[in-house]
Amino acid sequence: MRDLGDFFAYGGMVYAVVASFLFLIGVNLPSPFNDKAEVGYLHKLKKNMVSKKARIELLECKKLLDAGAITQEEFDKKSEELKDLFL
Repeated sequence: MRDLGDFFAYGGMVYAVVASFLFLIGVNLPSPFNDKAEVGYLHKLKKNMVSKKARIELLECKKLLDAGAITQEEFDKKSEELKDLFL
């Protein structure tokens, strides 16, 4: 680095890249202006994937119930567990 100006210029670019990356992956840095903790993008994505997987598994359990492979009690128990994941 040639002088102090270059140091600050490169530091600003590094800060912008790191801040952009953290924003994209959903890291929520503490803010004095916002008391609510917002949920990051990756957390929302994971929640949506879990919800979709639970719905698919519930449909599979319904098919097993209709085919007579499981009892109504087994279906009710499993459906309560799965509904907690997507409701």
